Parts: sequence; C-alpha cells; structure tokens
Amino acid sequence: MYGIQQRSHMNSSTWMTTSLGELKSRDDIPNRLIVHQHEERPLRYFGVMPSGQFGYDTSRDQVFPKADFPRVVSALQSSMAMGKGAIATTNLTTIENVWWGVRGGISVTVTWVYLSRASAWEARLPESVQKHVIPESDPSNPQNLPKSGPFENFPHYDDITQTRLTASQANLLADMTGWIISANIDTFRAALT
Repeated sequence: MYGIQQRSHMNSSTWMTTSLGELKSRDDIPNRLIVHQHEERPLRYFGVMPSGQFGYDTSRDQVFPKADFPRVVSALQSSMAMGKGAIATTNLTTIENVWWGVRGGISVTVTWVYLSRASAWEARLPESVQKHVIPESDPSNPQNLPKSGPFENFPHYDDITQTRLTASQANLLADMTGWIISANIDTFRAALT
C-alpha cells in the first residue's frame, strides 16, 4: 500500500460535509460526503468514485470495502464536530488489489487526518485574528470559510489560485495543524506505537 499512500499526500482545497444525512444508496456516497466532487483522494481507497472524473486513473486504487467508507467519514465528522480537527482511527480489512500487490483479508488500523477547520483552536486565537479566520456567515458550520481578507478560504486555500501563500497564511496554517496534533496527541501516539 506504500505506493498508494505515497500518491495521496497532496494539499486539499476541499472540505468535508458535517453530516451524512440519509443515504439513498451506496452510489450516493460521494455526492453526500464531499462538497466538491473533484476531491476524490479518500474515496478511491474504498472504490467510491465521484462522477465526472478525468485526468487521473484511480480505478485500481481500491483496497477497502466500499461499505466501510461511511463509517470512516462518520468518525471524521464526529471529531470535526468536537472542534479538534477531523481525525479518526478505524480498523479495516483490506480487499485484494492485484495492481498494488495488496492481499485481501489483512486487518489494518488506519489513522485518518483530513484538513478541516478546528473551532476549539479558532476560539483561542486573538480577536484580531479571529475576525479574519472565522467566517461571518454561519461560523459554527465548519464548511464555511472566510470569503475575503488576508486569510480567504482558510484553511482550504485554493490549490489552483492560491499557490503562493504569504508568511502569515503559511504560519497560521502551520499553527493550526500543530495545535490539532497536540489536541489529538493520544491518537497520534497510539498510531505510532
């Protein structure tokens, strides 16, 4: 699975929805879980492919059963709702993937980390920074991002139009992700032991 993991470490300008809602079918999963359908990195490991994809062939990347994907996303959403970032550890069993040389039936523990707003971190910021980072419209909804100002789209900077971050933007992102690691240190320790 190293080859797949190696390919998956990319910046994401896409946020996760906060609720699964009622899924009509497994085919509805991509449309209900991810706001922008072009964000397919976590989906492909479960064989869940949004429609309209082009440019990359990820059809060979499935290593987990599709039925496990809602459980993973639900765990990430629960963590995000607590204000400490979207982090979850799940136990999964692989399915065979001949292309990547992954044998089926291997039990693995995966710690997922998905970039998201962290309301507990935001609450600790000085008011002069909060006014630029916390969106004015429905600030409790982690899908909402600042629409303008020095931290527009924070933390999901657009990976096409915002490729050159200022020192302040990069430092704020580094501070938030460092805080998320500290706030979830037990999860990370367990993942590394």
